[in-house]
Amino acid sequence: MRRWVWLCVGVIILLAGGVGVFNGRQQWWPSQIPLASVAAPSLDHHEPEAQIEGVRMVETREGRKIWEVRADRLEMFEEQRVVRIPHASHPLTMTLYSDEGTLVSMADTARLDLVTKDVVLEGNVRAESDQGARLMTSSLMWSAATQTLRTSDDVLLVKGGFISRGKGMEAETNLERVRFLEAISSQVVISPSGSLSSSP
Repeated sequence: MRRWVWLCVGVIILLAGGVGVFNGRQQWWPSQIPLASVAAPSLDHHEPEAQIEGVRMVETREGRKIWEVRADRLEMFEEQRVVRIPHASHPLTMTLYSDEGTLVSMADTARLDLVTKDVVLEGNVRAESDQGARLMTSSLMWSAATQTLRTSDDVLLVKGGFISRGKGMEAETNLERVRFLEAISSQVVISPSGSLSSSP
């Protein structure tokens, strides 16, 4: 019973936005974050201490919404300090908020580190900014410390009449500034009428 109480309190703190340790803004490109940090520790041999159905989690900081997650179910691992959102009948939805704009992402699964508050989305990751930029990749990490996105996987980005592809990416939350790490290619999208189109 005591363990269940601890877990419930932990969720309430997360929902209430008890996270205020990341004050200030670090340098924009999070290159100091090694790609290895994207990979969360394995939970294959651990059983969750609690499972919660019909999830809506919100993190706020100084009264400002940072991110929001909606999912069918989540699992909490007390010892590992990790929340896992497993594959379900509906993709999970995560909305990231920043001063520059918002990004709505969908994925098969996700992990939230309760210590760093970093989030890793995995499997069929699709994201769209409020400016219309669209992203597709296999995994995507959002860093709470730098409030930026990072992946080491193949990426397809549709933005402003261009389709860009590359391997590995660092980006602002709203995808306005994006840096591909390698194997970069771009093409202009022309609609049948001859005008630029942002559709792939």
